[in-house]
Amino acid sequence: MVGSTPERMWIAAAIAVLLALGAWFYFPVWHGDAAIYLPYVRALWERGRWMEFNPGERSSGATSPLWLLWLVPWWGLGGATGFKLAGAVLVIGAVVGAYLQAVRLGASSTEALLVAAVVAYCVVPAGFLGYETPLVALVGIAWVA
Repeated sequence: MVGSTPERMWIAAAIAVLLALGAWFYFPVWHGDAAIYLPYVRALWERGRWMEFNPGERSSGATSPLWLLWLVPWWGLGGATGFKLAGAVLVIGAVVGAYLQAVRLGASSTEALLVAAVVAYCVVPAGFLGYETPLVALVGIAWVA
């Protein structure tokens, strides 16, 4: 289990630094399939049009309609920045969830931090780029609980 309060503070700080570095590096970057969601999200938010890549043209190009529905309210909060924040929320949830789940399963705080770091390594790039990877990780972590 997690030890003293100072130990918990250091662990929280280490996780926060990992997340901040990932956000700093990946937040301004748009890449691959994640960027494809931008027109779909914008069309649904701004025009109420479902599955339109180009205005007035239906398209089934989005591979994950539920991911699209997760992104739309975030787009409403801040456009492209909101889109990125949608991933950031799930990244934080997956990393913190992994740490807490490891502790719950009997890992020491150091071992749990290592688990959280591995999860961060896997989900930070994808999450801050706009992919649904941290959502899948979070669902898996919750499933084990």
